[in-house]
Amino acid sequence: MGTLALASLRLVPARLLIPRVFLILITAFSYFWEWGYLIRAMYRRDGDLYYFAEFLFGHVSLWQRLIAIGVGLTVYAFTTRIIFR
Repeated sequence: MGTLALASLRLVPARLLIPRVFLILITAFSYFWEWGYLIRAMYRRDGDLYYFAEFLFGHVSLWQRLIAIGVGLTVYAFTTRIIFR
């Protein structure tokens, strides 16, 4: 949903402020929620994203969890950059 809102943002003219802010908020909420959940799931070793990683890799090692947390933090920072533009 966040990606659709971000793509739709380019179609809305700059003079229509309320729809643009709405689309930015949808993007922010969607991205922050999903990537924050990835960080939490890998940290606590709980949740559907962790269990899916366990299904894919068997045992999820510390390095795999740290990589997933790093990806989550990177995309979190990327989202912050998108939102402030």
